[in-house]
Amino acid sequence: MNRITRNPPVSEAALEIGPQGEPKRQTVLVLQGGGALGAYQAGVYQALVEGGVEPDWVIGTSIGAINAALIAGNDPRDRLPRLQEFWDGVCRSSPLDEFFRMMVPS
Repeated sequence: MNRITRNPPVSEAALEIGPQGEPKRQTVLVLQGGGALGAYQAGVYQALVEGGVEPDWVIGTSIGAINAALIAGNDPRDRLPRLQEFWDGVCRSSPLDEFFRMMVPS
């Protein structure tokens, strides 16, 4: 017969204890979806890092999930450069952009 065990609530499972036995506060970065908001999110992450804040958890949906994967999937010292590299590539014009500008009257 299988025995069902209770999984602890997320708040208990994620709880870390500090050196004095007190609960350690955690920083969670939640990134929403919305296409162009992704570049804004990269700037927010940059401001956090420059301010000395490194999130313990990163969660995202849609474009926020892509940013979260770039942050969580890299070594802490490589996170910001990889995120900037991704958004520089997304924002860079392609050779076809000029072609389409010539085809569509302004």
